[in-house]
Amino acid sequence: MTLRSPLACPIPAVLAAVLLAIAPAPAAAASGWLAAAGAAGFAVDGDFSGLHVSCREAGAPRLVFGPFAGRFDMSHRHAVIVDVDGTAFRMETRAMEDAAGGTRFVRAGSMAEFAPLVAALRAGRAAEVSSPAGRFALPLRGSGKALAALEAACR
Repeated sequence: MTLRSPLACPIPAVLAAVLLAIAPAPAAAASGWLAAAGAAGFAVDGDFSGLHVSCREAGAPRLVFGPFAGRFDMSHRHAVIVDVDGTAFRMETRAMEDAAGGTRFVRAGSMAEFAPLVAALRAGRAAEVSSPAGRFALPLRGSGKALAALEAACR
């Protein structure tokens, strides 16, 4: 029988394992629902991403989806479907190029037109957005507070 000394273990490998175990994990991107400057929607690191409602002029809201990589025909309408807890909302949008060279799908309308979708987003648990660029899920935690602030600004 051969006995090994505790000193015979590979110290660099053990040290590396210990350092990896105690090293802090990389910070995750902060995301959630945000209301700011006449807009409310899902944001990542303070930038709207996925879906937001903007009121640049009182009573003239716009639904904005994206940004998406790539370009889409800006002369045609594109269907975007938002499914909130099993209820689908379909709308025709226009593609617009954003500052980074990607695409956002935009629907201009009125608060009355958007009221059913906004109410569902405020009360819902999860949403899925489907567009010509693909589909993605959005959590709705915090959407009620953010969209309530927006509704006050859009009147």
